[in-house]
Amino acid sequence: MKILFKSLVSIFLISMCVCVSAQDERPALPWPMSAEMKFNGMSVEEYMLNLCDQSKESVEQLREQLYARYLDDVKREKAGASAYLQAREEKERFWFFFSKAQNLVDIALSGVSITPDGAIISKNVQRLITSRKGGGIGYFAVGDKPGEYKFTSLGGDGAYLDPESLATAKEAAARMRRIQDLFKGLHLMLEEAGEECSYRNRYLYNFAGIYAMGVEGAIEKNTPENIERRPMPKPGTLHASLKAQALKIAKASNPNVSDVVIVSNSWDVKRDALGQITHRSVYGYYITNDANGKLCERRAWTQSYQGGGKYGSLRAGGVGVESPFYAK
Repeated sequence: MKILFKSLVSIFLISMCVCVSAQDERPALPWPMSAEMKFNGMSVEEYMLNLCDQSKESVEQLREQLYARYLDDVKREKAGASAYLQAREEKERFWFFFSKAQNLVDIALSGVSITPDGAIISKNVQRLITSRKGGGIGYFAVGDKPGEYKFTSLGGDGAYLDPESLATAKEAAARMRRIQDLFKGLHLMLEEAGEECSYRNRYLYNFAGIYAMGVEGAIEKNTPENIERRPMPKPGTLHASLKAQALKIAKASNPNVSDVVIVSNSWDVKRDALGQITHRSVYGYYITNDANGKLCERRAWTQSYQGGGKYGSLRAGGVGVESPFYAK
């Protein structure tokens, strides 16, 4: 009897260990859902900006881990498991990770559609190309016709990217392809988990692909012929009297300036809140020459008010909000 009892106890303990082990066995914890949220020393933001360096295989593996762990967390929440709080925190980290990718994609649904053959249709929609440092280096736009893409200035004029900027654009396209790989299929996970989220969130991978397609299309057509040129600025009434001083000021800040054009016909007098004159300004352009022609950049020149109807010497007055353009 003692031998039988010991055998039954042993079998019971072994079965309990197996049950506990099976219960505690969980899918791998992906780094974005870990407490540290670091990948080889990189933060989530840094990882997203450097996604262009990651292989398709590595991001697909991460996607599979996110898929499995998120669903497991959902089940643990519903079951009221002791690790409920941990599961909820991991889910919150997932959505933080998700939001960083969404910020990079930044594609508005309004006015964007795709033809049956996969071309984007959207009128005058511009998208910022993001560099690794997180700053914008240029824009691409979708034209009026399906499959028509180009690089543009902030003002929407067709532009031509130099080699350095073009390299950044290629990185941006590669980054979007990896985001597409990373989130493709996760919409099924969200559906299975019963998560309520917007159409844009659910199909983030699709919009990343649209973004990549637009940049890749613009890269293919990146030639000097894409530059949209405007007429040369016309000199205003004050041009003749101020040109020499304005050109000297311009060359002091940028030796590459070959000419200036002052387009103002009169001084723009500025006053403070009490109505007192503070300074006056004129407006025009710096003209520089490069391989693509004459580049015109909006500038201002000012004179501080000294009282008694007198003004100080002419000085640089700032940069205009208008994008630089090439003259015809």
